[in-house]
Amino acid sequence: MLKGLGEKGWTFLKFSRKYYERSKECFKKALELEPDEGEWNAGLAIVLYRTDDLFQNSPDSNTVDQLRRAIATNPDDDVLKVLLGLRLVHHKKYSEAESLVEQALERSPEHPHVIRYVGKFFRNQGSVDRSIALLKKASEKVSNSAFIHHQLGLCYKNKGKRARKENEIKQAREQCIYHLERAIELKPNFILAMNELALQFGEEKAMEKAEEMFQNAFQVAEETNDYCQTVHLYYAEFQQYCVSCESAAIKHYIECLKLNPNYFERKKSAERLERIAKRKISNNAIDGEAFGILGIVYKEKGEKQKAIECFETALSFVDNEDYLTPILKHPDPSAPFVVKVDTSSCGMGCLVTMPCSTQDSSLKTSLLQLECHFTWALNKNYINLTDLLNRLEEDLNLNIESKARIAQTSRNMGFVKCLLGSNTEALSYFERSVELTKSHGNECDKLLVVVYGDLAWLYYHMGNFAECESYLNKLREIKVKYPSVPYAKVLGEKGWTFLKFSRKYYERSKECFKKALELEPDEGEWNAGLAIVLYRTDDLFQNSPDSNTVDQLRRAIATNPDDDVLKVLLGLRLVHHKKYSEAESLVEQALERSPEHPHVIRYVGKFFRNQGSVDRSIDLLKRALEKVSNSAFIHHQLGFCYKKKIKRAGRNQEIKQAREQCIYHLEMAIELKPNLIFAMNELALQYGENQYMSRAEEMFQNAFQIATETNDNYQAVHLYYADFQQYYMRCESAAIKHYMECLKINPKQFEGKKSAECLERIAKRRISNNAIDGEAFGILGIIYKEKGEKQKAIECFETALNFVDNEDYLSNLCELRL
Repeated sequence: MLKGLGEKGWTFLKFSRKYYERSKECFKKALELEPDEGEWNAGLAIVLYRTDDLFQNSPDSNTVDQLRRAIATNPDDDVLKVLLGLRLVHHKKYSEAESLVEQALERSPEHPHVIRYVGKFFRNQGSVDRSIALLKKASEKVSNSAFIHHQLGLCYKNKGKRARKENEIKQAREQCIYHLERAIELKPNFILAMNELALQFGEEKAMEKAEEMFQNAFQVAEETNDYCQTVHLYYAEFQQYCVSCESAAIKHYIECLKLNPNYFERKKSAERLERIAKRKISNNAIDGEAFGILGIVYKEKGEKQKAIECFETALSFVDNEDYLTPILKHPDPSAPFVVKVDTSSCGMGCLVTMPCSTQDSSLKTSLLQLECHFTWALNKNYINLTDLLNRLEEDLNLNIESKARIAQTSRNMGFVKCLLGSNTEALSYFERSVELTKSHGNECDKLLVVVYGDLAWLYYHMGNFAECESYLNKLREIKVKYPSVPYAKVLGEKGWTFLKFSRKYYERSKECFKKALELEPDEGEWNAGLAIVLYRTDDLFQNSPDSNTVDQLRRAIATNPDDDVLKVLLGLRLVHHKKYSEAESLVEQALERSPEHPHVIRYVGKFFRNQGSVDRSIDLLKRALEKVSNSAFIHHQLGFCYKKKIKRAGRNQEIKQAREQCIYHLEMAIELKPNLIFAMNELALQYGENQYMSRAEEMFQNAFQIATETNDNYQAVHLYYADFQQYYMRCESAAIKHYMECLKINPKQFEGKKSAECLERIAKRRISNNAIDGEAFGILGIIYKEKGEKQKAIECFETALNFVDNEDYLSNLCELRL
């Protein structure tokens, strides 16, 4: 019985990787009966090693423990020692690993299995020439070993990456191709060798041969029901780097992603897709396909909420049934109704399954087709409801807006109250909005579309289906009266709503205003909305201001001559174009015409702070604060003003007073708007200046948490935290780590550029002190790679690899050379 279990285990191990799990179970059962039997311990150790190797996850310590036990019961088995050495490298126990491998090689210098695994060890450690010599020696003893030829192919692949001269690269590639072809000749279904060979053909520009090899690999994978995921990954890389066909690459990365969830290939595909999607979004913030790709990645990783948010964003820009399916789970009309917004505890953007009666079922298709707050996919993770509520109340209480604006603000307020579970208050605000809108007379119908939609949804949630149907009928009547859709007024309101609710929606806001202006090019409201969102995205990314923003602000002022806020915004932008005289004239004019308007005052305060008139700015901002005491924006601006006063103060007492005021106003800003990450970053640095290191660290960790939860400003937190580590904690390694994280998120954004500058400064200083600092050259390689300077990156990674062994640098070099 025992011998039967053991032999069964070895048979499964020998016949196919498909049987590894069954092999493992056999050896475990055999060991329950004979725990000290060397054969079964060795078998279990080898199958654990291979499944570790197969999934390429972080190696399990159980594998190391079992290998040690196997060696204890088989002290003369040098193959086990080399396998343990290979595993110990993953646990960074380099000294012990090398000792075991050298010992095995010394004891069994002619054993082909020892030699081939030792060859793999030295290849992994970067000693490619030594590995080649060992593998060739093993090949003399077992000339028909596909494994050894495959390992030699991988060695020459590494040599090709490290070679500098064209002749050396060519020779290495020829040897690589020869050994991979031999491996396949000896083992025709050797899919890993076929994938590598196809990529080598791709590097040689032999595209037809590469394509043929990949199709053969797909066929073998399908026939054997094995390695299909691996072929998709390699083929995707071939399409991306050799053929330069990103659409085909995306298709195969996604196919790979959807297969076995435990395999290394799936993780690699997810990383590649995420990188592609984020690059596409950085180039085009309304790329619906890119958001859809991220949705698929997060869905497959099990991050449900992130997936929903990405699919909702994608559907704002493209129509795609594949993106809609994961959001609306129940296409069957009789199934429970899944809606995008909850009106009670779940909050904005949650998917809520509601019981579905026959009447309920008949309403849902109509409700989902409406244009209103409930169907605009407003996500609670992007919005601070408390801050939004404060700002809406501020707008209503100031009483400085037109009736149309107050009606619109009332609709926004009604929706927020609905989200907070106050249906009665929500109804009151919606009804007030209807009353104010109807005062426009016969032209009001199109303005009522949004609020009637909101009321239909609200009554639906309250269970009053009769009233819900009533408002749906009103909307049908409006559509009969005005059949040409979309309505500019609805597009405009949608734009203002996106602009008001969150900076995450600025690109969607911009698109709405542009579409509204295509229908009504001279409408002041849409021109003003587009001008403000262009100003904010300019300001948000801190790039060189776009002249389109200035042109649009001028057009907005021409169509809204009494809007003094627009004049100050234009003044702020003109400073960037060095038109100081016109800028100051506009700002002074706006302040003279609207000396009590809090929005004018706060932007004028910002203008004077930027111009160096800090005391005048503080006076204006404090005046505005008397009218809107709950403005996080004004407290934040005051914090910046006092930060400037700190830099200019001469005496210690002045510095102390300015810092106290700076900290007070930043703390107030965060109290009023708990997710105001920029204020948190600034406050943390001020704590650092005051040597309150634990408070600074706590504030940064809070900022990281909020940035993660809201999927916003994460890059800025990394930059500030890197500065904190560099200048206050004097921990350069931590600073480098966070500058790197910041750079990789988006190298084109202000924070990415700033991180690149800091990293370059650190690297060049280190190289000037130590000309063989491999890590410093590696840092430069990463910077140049992220900036798209391919040749410089290759040179830096090559130099780095002359001084240090680093898999990341080698992987980057490989990717750049493809």
